[in-house]
Amino acid sequence: MRIDGRVVNPSIVVENDKGFYRLAWLETVEAGMWLDIDPEPTRRSALLQGQAARPPAVRLWPKLAAGVNTIRFRADDYDPSALLTVTVRPTL
Repeated sequence: MRIDGRVVNPSIVVENDKGFYRLAWLETVEAGMWLDIDPEPTRRSALLQGQAARPPAVRLWPKLAAGVNTIRFRADDYDPSALLTVTVRPTL
């Protein structure tokens, strides 16, 4: 997952058959910057610009399930060009 700013206090909520999950940050991702999020259990991380660790303040790491996953992107304030990109890689 990747959040592109400007976003103030962003959060990601995932709901599926496995449960309700939430990641939230208490900081601003400025315009032109991004936050890379890897929810994979063996690699869980959040990196600003792909380098500086930015652990979430709320850490209910998402578990994507086969079938329907509802993903919401929220923030206290944001630029209209702010974006959450989700890339899913199937496991074999």
